Amino acid sequence: MKNAVFLVTALSDIKKESFGAQLTQLMANNTQVGVILGNLDYAEVATAKWMITKLVSQNEHVSITTLAEIFADDHGIDLAPTAIKTVDEASLTKREFDEPSGQHLTRYLAGDALLKEVRTTPTGTLTDVTFYQDDQVDQVVYYENAKPVVIANYRDNTVQSSALLNQNGQLVYRFIRHTKPVRRLYNLNSASSLQLTDIREAQPQAPTTERQHAAAKNEMSVVTEQEDYYQVMNYVDFHKYQDIYAFYHHILQKLALDAVNLFINIDHNVEMTATMPHQLIFNY
Repeated sequence: MKNAVFLVTALSDIKKESFGAQLTQLMANNTQVGVILGNLDYAEVATAKWMITKLVSQNEHVSITTLAEIFADDHGIDLAPTAIKTVDEASLTKREFDEPSGQHLTRYLAGDALLKEVRTTPTGTLTDVTFYQDDQVDQVVYYENAKPVVIANYRDNTVQSSALLNQNGQLVYRFIRHTKPVRRLYNLNSASSLQLTDIREAQPQAPTTERQHAAAKNEMSVVTEQEDYYQVMNYVDFHKYQDIYAFYHHILQKLALDAVNLFINIDHNVEMTATMPHQLIFNY
């Protein structure tokens, strides 16, 4: 039974000093800790595992779980025949070399155009296959135990959607990236770090003295920025998730962890609290 769970949604979460500080303190108290790697960009998962493993060393009280492991036994639907891209390797030029990390890379080219890369471990275990279109990453298929677990489709070198597979290669979830404009109000005073995502909530108190009027002059700025959000397609029971935070809540319920102390990136605090109002949440 875990007493604390860290939900990681991006590699930047682990790089926060407060993440390591909180985890280290829990380990010092011999607390059972689970780390859920909920990264939607699966390219980060291997690095995230390595960073956390290095941080916790051989601590037996800490476990790490990926989305692929969590949903390995769930039933899904069969992949479309064209879901994983293919190339005619027999007609292509093959080049092989070892990377500085020790992994082995095999490239397939048509003339000077790179079409496919296959990466394996030093022992020959397949880790990922990348397909290219017009010299841009088009699709990456990630493998665990020689089985595909995630199919990431790219647009403009950015992950547009990720398909999560079960241990039988069936599609269980798809995460689709969208963007939306948000208006943020920044206090440009050098002593302030104000940042609000909703301009309607950003109503600073009116200055009451001449000095306050002078200090406030030209220090507030409204900026429109693009923000990512994710749509979740559910092929297990076809339940509709309102947003990615509802999906994260489902993970905790599935693992019977919705009663433990949950640690999340403070950037997600508002959304997670609204989704799980009865969950005890700590921030890092």
